Amino acid sequence: MEWFWALLIGAGAGGLVPLGVEVGRRLGAATILFVGDDVTDEDAFGQLSPTDIAIKVGDADTMAPHRFRDPAAVLAFLRSLQVSS
Repeated sequence: MEWFWALLIGAGAGGLVPLGVEVGRRLGAATILFVGDDVTDEDAFGQLSPTDIAIKVGDADTMAPHRFRDPAAVLAFLRSLQVSS
């Protein structure tokens, strides 16, 4: 299986959010993993397909079906994905 990772980080990324989803689609991503902590991220959650994964950070209302309690939990998750060479 081939992996492609793209990471967009930004405060107030508003316009980048939908763009990140669109770039993933254009690159042929089988699954997009989108993690967001802001109300603007809800736009991206709404654009994801059933094969994608939406994760909300924090306790605010969301349409995302998954949740991390805080940024430290996101970091722990990302570190768990680390592949040893």
